[in-house]
Amino acid sequence: MQAKVGKVYKVLFEELKSEGRVAGRSDDGTLVMVKGSEELLGKIVDVKITFANITQLTGELA
Repeated sequence: MQAKVGKVYKVLFEELKSEGRVAGRSDDGTLVMVKGSEELLGKIVDVKITFANITQLTGELA
């Protein structure tokens, strides 16, 4: 997963999370979290990955 840090992926956002975060899936099915609101739900957005762990990626809108 560390190889994905710094790259940009298209993410479909599907779920509003706590603390002002939104969760979605990249085109390869990886869970991606960003800071955002319900405005992102249902949209496909470019996300630059800033952090990776075993189960998910964290990024910022590109």
